[in-house]
Amino acid sequence: MRLSSKSRFRIIVISMMLIILFVTLIIIRIVNPREVKTERIIYDYSLDANLDYKVYLKENEIFDANYLEMGGMYLTQLTDFLEITYDFRFLSQDTANLSYSYEIYPYIESVSGAGDNRDILWIKDYPDIASSKKTTDETRVNQSYSYIVRLDDYLAFVKEIQDLYQVSSEDTLVLNLQGKIYITVEDNVISKNFEQKIYIPLTQKLYKITSGEDVSIEDNLIEFDISFNRINLVAIVGLVLSFTILLLSIKFITLKEPKLEREIVLDKIYKEHASRLVKLINLTNDQIQPILIEKFKDLLIIADEIVQPIFYYEMDTNNVKVVDFMIFDSKRCYKFTL
Repeated sequence: MRLSSKSRFRIIVISMMLIILFVTLIIIRIVNPREVKTERIIYDYSLDANLDYKVYLKENEIFDANYLEMGGMYLTQLTDFLEITYDFRFLSQDTANLSYSYEIYPYIESVSGAGDNRDILWIKDYPDIASSKKTTDETRVNQSYSYIVRLDDYLAFVKEIQDLYQVSSEDTLVLNLQGKIYITVEDNVISKNFEQKIYIPLTQKLYKITSGEDVSIEDNLIEFDISFNRINLVAIVGLVLSFTILLLSIKFITLKEPKLEREIVLDKIYKEHASRLVKLINLTNDQIQPILIEKFKDLLIIADEIVQPIFYYEMDTNNVKVVDFMIFDSKRCYKFTL
């Protein structure tokens, strides 16, 4: 490849500046390595827990079935007892030390008023009706327990309070499930609490049981690994490319020979006066004796005065291109040679 000395010098300077830049970036990364944080999931799990119920009936002439499924309307007078079912499901892909516990305890909540004026009058707590605590290293746990809740004792207590104090109120039996899990894995501890409630009206002849949302938990334990990167790959690639360009510009790029002054003048004439020049393919020797013109601008003046185009003929003389610029006017020929 042949380039001018100015272009070659420009390439060399830019290559050296890029080399200095990329070397600086590499040194900076070595002295001040970049912190790389990666996360690794070391344990993930899912947990589902919920309370379901069935309403068992006293003997009656209305229903043929012994019990009614959840989600319906129920008659207090026909209610014999409730069967509360607690389901616990745990799933993980990896083993760990799992400890879980739960307790179900009832309480009566008495409320008076309506809307924004509703106030709690009193709360009556009762002992747990169920509780358990277990530890395992299994990856899958499925357990289900059923408990009987009879409403007669709670109804009797509410009636006694209302008769004793002559207070009109809405009284609700609340079955509260509270649970906890502890998972120990690789010296890390995961702790979660969960809760669900069932609300059973006690002062309505026709009642509907409401329940809080089932417990559903999906979680994982993430460990962060921190490493230090001392390699600036972009700077290394840039350094290699810059160094390669520098070597190529020094070894394989040759310099163009500088143009002679007459070549520069000739290029300028072609560029500035292309519309006025007419090229001749050949030139006969029997032309009239030319009038020689010393400067090209004088030839332009003559061409303007006689309103004639400027013809030119290119020829090689001793491997040097010589150009004759000529104006023909009747029997005269004006010529400027460059």
